[in-house]
Amino acid sequence: MMSDDVHRIFSTPSHTVSARKRLAMLKWGSYGAGAWMIVLLLIDRLVVLTPAEVIFVDTLWWSIGALIATMLSIDRFIHVPAAQGGIWVVFSSAACYAGLLVLFAANHSPYSRVALAGSFVVATVWMFIGIRIHLRSLVLRLGVPEKRVIDLLASARAALRSVQITHVRADLIETSDIEALMALDGVVIDRYSEKSEELKRVITWLKLRGTRIYSADHMHELLTGRLALSHTEDSFLDDSSGRIIYTLVKRLLDLTGAAVLLFVLAIPMAVIALILRIERGGATALFLQERVGLGGQPFKMMKFRTMRPALSAIGESTRSRVDGHDATRVTTVGHFLRRYRLDELPQLINVLTGTMSLIGPRPEWVESAAALFNRVPHYPYRHLVRPGITGWAQVTQGHVTDLSDAMIKLELDLFYVKHMSFALDLVIGIRTVRTVLTGQGSR
Repeated sequence: MMSDDVHRIFSTPSHTVSARKRLAMLKWGSYGAGAWMIVLLLIDRLVVLTPAEVIFVDTLWWSIGALIATMLSIDRFIHVPAAQGGIWVVFSSAACYAGLLVLFAANHSPYSRVALAGSFVVATVWMFIGIRIHLRSLVLRLGVPEKRVIDLLASARAALRSVQITHVRADLIETSDIEALMALDGVVIDRYSEKSEELKRVITWLKLRGTRIYSADHMHELLTGRLALSHTEDSFLDDSSGRIIYTLVKRLLDLTGAAVLLFVLAIPMAVIALILRIERGGATALFLQERVGLGGQPFKMMKFRTMRPALSAIGESTRSRVDGHDATRVTTVGHFLRRYRLDELPQLINVLTGTMSLIGPRPEWVESAAALFNRVPHYPYRHLVRPGITGWAQVTQGHVTDLSDAMIKLELDLFYVKHMSFALDLVIGIRTVRTVLTGQGSR
C-alpha cells in the first residue's frame, strides 16, 4: 500500500476544464435556450401579433440559434489555457450574432434590430453568468496518487491562481469514504511508471464509474500551455493527416487576411517606409533576414529596419538581441515600431508567398535554430507548421533573453504545434491585438 504522503488532491480554479464543468456549461446554455423557446411558444399561443410584432418574434426565434452557437463556441474556447472569462463570452456571442446578421442580409429577410440587439445582450449576460458559476467559482479537484506526478505538477504552480493540498487515504476504495473519490474531477497518473496492483485496481474502478484519467504530461500541458520536453516525441508519433481540413482552411484564411491587411495598411506602410528612408539618409527601409521555416527550410523574412548598421555582417540578429547589445542601435522611429510591432508588417508579403502564416511559431534565426538543435534533439518539431507573424509563445511569454527563456518558448511553440486549432488561433489573434494596442512586452 502506498503511503499517505503520495496521495493528494490538488484543488485549484485552474484553466483546465473538467468533464463536469463542461457538461455544466452546456446544460446552462441549453436551459437558457429552452426557457427562451418556452416564452416564445407562449407568446405565439396567447398573443395576437401585429405584422411588426411578428417580425420581432421571428427575430427572437432565430436568435435561439445564435445562443446555441455561442454556447458551442464557448465550449471550444474554455479548453484553451488562459481563454476563460468575460472577453471570450463577448467575443463568441458577438461573432455568432454577426453571423446571424449576415444570414439575414444574404437572404434579404426582414428582422428587428431591437430584438437582435436585445437578444445579443441577454445571451451574452446569460453565458457570462454561467462562466462565473461553473468555471470561476467551482474548484477543479484532481486526485494525484504518485509522487512523481506531484513533482511534475509542482512545476506548473506558477500558472495556477492557488493550490491547496490535502491527504487522501490509500484505502478509500474499501471504505465508506468512497464518495470522496467519486467527487474527483479526475485522477492524474504517470503513464510511464510501474503501477502497484492496488493502484491499478483503483484506476480501473474509477474509470468504470466515469472518472476522467489524465496523464501527468497532458495535465501539465493543460495547466501551463506548454508541452513538457520530456517524452516530447510521443506527442508527435501519431499521423497528423486528420488536420488536412484545418490546414487548408487556415491557408485560405492566411491568404485572405494578408491580402486584406496589405490593402488596408498599404498607405501606413508606405509612410513608415518613407520616414525610415529619411531617418537613415536614403537607405532602404526594408531588410531581408534568413530564417528557418516549414520543414526546416530557410527563407528570407522581411522586416522594417529599426536599427543602425552593425559592425558585423550579422546585422539585426537574434544573437545581438539575446546578448542585449542592440539597445543603443535601435533608432527613435525603430523603437516606436518595435513597441507596437509595426516592424513586422512586411511579413504579410511572406504570408502571401507561403513562407509564413499569420499565426504560428515565430521563425528562428538560422544560427539560433542550429544551436538549439544541438542542445534539444526534438527542437525541429516546431518546424512541422509554417512560422507565424504572431504565435502562442509571443502572446504568452514575451521577449526571450537567455537559454532558459528559449526552452520555455520551445515548450510553448510545441504546445501550439500539438494543439493548434481555430479556437487557439482566435485566442492568439485577440491577445495579439491587445499586445499591439498596449505595446506590452516590447523590446
